[in-house]
Amino acid sequence: MKELPVIFKSEGKNIIGMLHLTNEKKRPVIIICHGFTGSKEGPYYMFSQTSRKLCENGYNVLRFDFRGSADSEGRFEDQTFVSMIKDIKAASNFLKKFKEIDLAKIGLIGHSKGGSVAILFARNNPSVKCLALWSTVADYKLFWKGYEREFKVMFRKGYQNYYGFKIPKKLYLDNLNYNLLKTIKTIKSPILFIHGTKDTDVPLIHSKLLMKEVNGPKKLIKIKDADHIFTEPKDRNKVISETMTWFKRYL
Repeated sequence: MKELPVIFKSEGKNIIGMLHLTNEKKRPVIIICHGFTGSKEGPYYMFSQTSRKLCENGYNVLRFDFRGSADSEGRFEDQTFVSMIKDIKAASNFLKKFKEIDLAKIGLIGHSKGGSVAILFARNNPSVKCLALWSTVADYKLFWKGYEREFKVMFRKGYQNYYGFKIPKKLYLDNLNYNLLKTIKTIKSPILFIHGTKDTDVPLIHSKLLMKEVNGPKKLIKIKDADHIFTEPKDRNKVISETMTWFKRYL
């Protein structure tokens, strides 16, 4: 098993990632999509832990920072669903050079907004054979409900500050351009949903709504009392274990 720091280009921007490679040839690859304001490490290094566990079990794994996030080039305020999807496509093209990887068998892990991106990337992409979506947003109109005060500031100033991140008006409008509930109907690959019952950032109803629209194999695992980022070690271990079981079954 090898861990390689990698850099690849996406529309001229340097994208920084970590590639976990097996010692075998032509094994599936799992790409991890981090969430809003997130990074390739994940909350409490959860993506790092997940990647190593998956690699130990025979899967190649790529985790990277979307442009404008963490170590990758670009401005956060320019990040859109389109740019994030292009970053995953650039990642797929970059992976072609590795003999360990079978790009005909791609798995996706997406957390929060990263789960939404995974849904959009998997649409009409036959190479995506399996998905695991953690705490994923289903409907951005529902997600933004209750933020009326923030919207007033955003539409007056053109942006809203969010823990040091500049959230522009165009990002909010970009979110509303996509019907994820309609999109997920088109995906035939098996989809696992994992969600904490006490997630106040993206409530459990989002996974329930998505789950209802899936036409292929599906499963929803509710982590009792877990929050959005699975703060408790036992919750993170449960998420990793269930994700591993899903990929072993379908990828």
